Amino acid sequence: MFYKRKPFIIILLIIVGILVGSIIVLRQSKMAIEEHMLPAIEVIKVDLANLSSSKADLVAHIQLYNHIPVPVSIDSVSYMVLIANKEIATSIFAEPIHLKANGQSVVKIAVRIDYEKLDGLFERLHREGQDSTMMIIDAVLHSKLIPVGSAHISFKKLIPIFLMPKIEVKKLKIEKLTSSGAHLNINVLVKNENNMQFNFSDFKYTIKLEDHAGFSNTIPGTIRIAANDSTNVIIPLDLSFKEISQTLVDYIKKGKNLHYDITIVTKPQTSIYSFKNSEIILHSNGEIGTILKAEKK
Repeated sequence: MFYKRKPFIIILLIIVGILVGSIIVLRQSKMAIEEHMLPAIEVIKVDLANLSSSKADLVAHIQLYNHIPVPVSIDSVSYMVLIANKEIATSIFAEPIHLKANGQSVVKIAVRIDYEKLDGLFERLHREGQDSTMMIIDAVLHSKLIPVGSAHISFKKLIPIFLMPKIEVKKLKIEKLTSSGAHLNINVLVKNENNMQFNFSDFKYTIKLEDHAGFSNTIPGTIRIAANDSTNVIIPLDLSFKEISQTLVDYIKKGKNLHYDITIVTKPQTSIYSFKNSEIILHSNGEIGTILKAEKK
């Protein structure tokens, strides 16, 4: 009788073993199953919003796709940004993200790059002949879908290497000097150290000379700078001595060196999609000598 029951007992033990093993596997894979319910994430594009000599403001467009037939909610996303494996920013996207069943959504994540943190990284990569590098976003999704409350994901995007154009006031020429005013031409050198040509439009400037508050205007047209080249931009100034400080009047009449502070805000025209609709802020200051071209009248 025992021999007749033995096959049954063996089968029962196999079934029990399978059930126990299945329970263990299910428990071990519970996290994987629930994490699998999280949306797929992709970096669609990275836009350059503003660029200055000290920082760059980027906007990463992140697409989330819910591939399951039930709604999904993400409470928040904390993230760290790395460029060429160097950490350059950390932040949190605190707004809840609600995805419909089999739906998708695009969120915009602001990323600020402080050049001090880069420590000359772009310049080094440029010297090595690289024109792009990898940006990695390590993110933690916080959601009630996950047993421990969060899940780690990582995604990446190739971004162009861009060196800030540099500006320098090379000379200040007094084209005309009278008892009531002066006409000046300020020669500004703009250097492009990138391996690509850049065109700039809407060249808006503000230049301060000595203790005067500043002169602002726009240079019309397009300024073209070839790759690894420079160009000169002439800023004309018509000054009325009644409208500027006496210190500046004296310096101009005596041909003394002038302290200057110049800021240029411009828009690049380039085939690089990330730079479209962006603004570049160039800044320089120093001391410049004056050249009297015309005789006093």
